Amino acid sequence: MLPHLFKSNVKMYLKATVLPDQEPEEPDKNDPRSLPDENKWVWEQFVRLKSRIREFLSPLEEYQQQYNKYEKEYALDPEEKIRLLDDPDNPPEVDQLRRDVIFHQKEEERLRNEIPESIVVSMFKVNCKEIRNALADKHAKIARDMIELIAKMAKQKANDTTQAFENINLQIEANPKDIEELSAIKDLMAAVPNEIEKLNGKINECMTIYNTLNEFQYTFPEDDDYDKQWKLLGSPQDTLNKIDKHKTVLEKEKDKFVNQMHQGQEDFSNTIADLENVTSSFVQFQDINQFEEVSAKAKDIKEKLDAAITQAKIYNNCEMLTGQEETEYGSIHAMAKEFKPLYDLWTTTELWRNSYKSWLHDDFDKLDAVAMEEITESSGKTMASVTRMYRDKELPGILKIGEIIKGEVDEFKPFVPLALALRNEGMKERHWQQITDKVQFQVKPYEGFTFQHVLDMNLFKWVDDIVDIGDRAGKEYTIEMNMSKMRTDWESIHFNLIAFKKTNTYTVTGYDDALQLLDEHQLLTQAMQFSPFKKPFEEDIEEWSQSLLTVSNCLDEWVRCQGQWMYLQPIFDSPDIMKQLPSENKKFKNVDKNWRDIINTTRQNPNVLKSCLREGLLERFQECNKNLDIVQIGLKEYLETKRGSFARFYFLSDSDLLEILSQTKEVENVKPHLRKVFENVADLYFETDKTITSMSSGEGETI
Repeated sequence: MLPHLFKSNVKMYLKATVLPDQEPEEPDKNDPRSLPDENKWVWEQFVRLKSRIREFLSPLEEYQQQYNKYEKEYALDPEEKIRLLDDPDNPPEVDQLRRDVIFHQKEEERLRNEIPESIVVSMFKVNCKEIRNALADKHAKIARDMIELIAKMAKQKANDTTQAFENINLQIEANPKDIEELSAIKDLMAAVPNEIEKLNGKINECMTIYNTLNEFQYTFPEDDDYDKQWKLLGSPQDTLNKIDKHKTVLEKEKDKFVNQMHQGQEDFSNTIADLENVTSSFVQFQDINQFEEVSAKAKDIKEKLDAAITQAKIYNNCEMLTGQEETEYGSIHAMAKEFKPLYDLWTTTELWRNSYKSWLHDDFDKLDAVAMEEITESSGKTMASVTRMYRDKELPGILKIGEIIKGEVDEFKPFVPLALALRNEGMKERHWQQITDKVQFQVKPYEGFTFQHVLDMNLFKWVDDIVDIGDRAGKEYTIEMNMSKMRTDWESIHFNLIAFKKTNTYTVTGYDDALQLLDEHQLLTQAMQFSPFKKPFEEDIEEWSQSLLTVSNCLDEWVRCQGQWMYLQPIFDSPDIMKQLPSENKKFKNVDKNWRDIINTTRQNPNVLKSCLREGLLERFQECNKNLDIVQIGLKEYLETKRGSFARFYFLSDSDLLEILSQTKEVENVKPHLRKVFENVADLYFETDKTITSMSSGEGETI
């Protein structure tokens, strides 16, 4: 372009304007070489344009502030709000939901009317459509989801209420199997009107919910949901119609059951007559050698008498339910009462004879001496009762059986204490040796050994001595079991180790369970130490007692050490404190090393008993606590020195003062303690160089 503009001198240049980096300076009038900046006008126009743009932006910023009032809408979370409402365990009230729906619908409408689609502000045209839709849609979604929640509640309530009516209908229309079921159905029918009255309240609740949905013009996705509404309305009348219809059926069933009952009662009368014959003739059995056969017959008759008593109650109940005259069945109870002594006689005879045989000839290891005592005692009482009853009756054969068995029981009864002593679960080799030493011949169970051998040895001659040995064996066995149980109890007692802050080590919990068990075991062990039966376990008891004492002392030292270590660890973790208390810091670091070593070992096996009984652990804790006491004294003297130099430190607790002293480089951390040191000084204001420029009171007054 230049050759055409400057044809006479094609070497001329066209200079373009440039925006200076900063405001051009005025030329120096005293310097002829100082020339004005030819782009100064560009800078002036740039400044003018920039100023005008700022003027135009100010209204835009002011308009933006108008949207601060929508902070609630910004924070609104529709999904979370509905999630909180949709709680089956605590459902919202429908009326409240209705009010909330209306509120959110109005809020949606307000926002759409209040916020324009677009607006001209200053030199800008602002598009507000997106933010208007975003805020309004939140309220719209909440309203829609709340309506869906109401619909869900309507369907659930309708289903539950309809199901309740269906359950009633099923019970009403059930086919009774007997008079009892028929009477139960009639009772249900009589109670149905009251039940319907209760269900009507639920129906009204459902209808109210459906009306709320109609108010919001809600449309169910399926026709079946509409049918449920009308089916629910008709359920009460439908149930009443079923009752009227089924009453006739029940009357026919009642007549059928009554006829069946009468027929059954005729057969039952024959059964009673047969039982009368059998029970009255049972006294004919008087051969004691046939005790097993006769006992089996007695049990069979007893079973039939019990069944007859039950059946009589059933017939009487049916007669009452159907309005029939009650039949008298007292003869059955009389028969049962009359037959009971014979039943007791023969069943006890069978039990005694079979048990007696087993006791004498079965292996001695299988002998149940406790059962022997119970059977002997009960058999003696039963036979005493039977002989008293038949002594005045002309039944000498029956009386003789009772007297024979009673005699056998009385004869055997003195041997029961001997069996109890020899079969005591605490009997050990040493106790059998004590018996041998007493009777001067070998007494010890062997293969094939029975209680008959005991009697043949005539050990009853020393029954008092053997009973004493057996009793001692039982007491010793109790001590042995207690010792075993105590050791087992400790297997499940463990320390719980919890990480302590950011120290890469742990503290211990679980002391309470250990201390409670320790108290119980120390009391029990002390009682065993004074027991006259402790001799076989005396060394074991003393060793266990010493172990418990060690555990007790160790736990006491452990708790004390942990408490002091937890208090001092954050203090001596501060470089400032470490520098100011070098001697105490050295002692604490030594304790800290021991603590970490003990904890690491405990983590490998956290069992309380095994941990506390580790060799040298108690002494280590005692040494640690001794050093920690010295550290505490030094720390206290250090704090007193600081308080002496600034008296207002006396208003602070040790922990507060240590917190301040451990953060001397962070002076702003003194703020939380100001009120304790200076009355009503709530805050201090620091400059970047940590200089305090002002302070304020709790009421906001600043100086």
